[in-house]
Amino acid sequence: GKQLIEFKETIVHSGAPCRVALTIGTDDNYSQFVLLDHIPHNDGAPRVNGAVHYAVEVDIPALDCSEPNCGLQLIQVMTDKFGPGVILHFCAHCTA
Repeated sequence: GKQLIEFKETIVHSGAPCRVALTIGTDDNYSQFVLLDHIPHNDGAPRVNGAVHYAVEVDIPALDCSEPNCGLQLIQVMTDKFGPGVILHFCAHCTA
C-alpha cells in the first residue's frame, strides 16, 4: 500500500536525484523493486537547521517481509561530486 517516506538531506548536493527501492531477504539486487525512480532534487528548497526535508509517497507491493526480512534503500546520485555515477545510499531492514 501507499507509504510516506521522509528524509533529510543534511549535505546538499545540487541537482542530485534520489531513488527508493526494495529488496527481499539477503538479495542485494534492489533494482528488482524500484518503487520510485528519479526523485528530483529541489535546489530551491528552504533549509531548516541546515537540512532540506523531503517527503515522497511510494506504493509498496504486498510482500511477506516477516521471513525473510525486506530492505528499503534510498539512493542519491551525487551528480555534483566526483564525476557521473557516484552514489550515496542508505538501507533499512523492514519487517511485516
